[in-house]
Amino acid sequence: MKEIAKQKANEEIRRLESELELLLIMEKLQELQSISQKLTKQGL
Repeated sequence: MKEIAKQKANEEIRRLESELELLLIMEKLQELQSISQKLTKQGL
């Protein structure tokens, strides 16, 4: 029983880690887009 619970917890941790990774990637993409827009407005 304990092993199953441990396995489920590990799966949940992995799922959350990959979700977090995606969120961080999206955040970085948005930063890059806003920088890009600023540069475009400045005519670079």
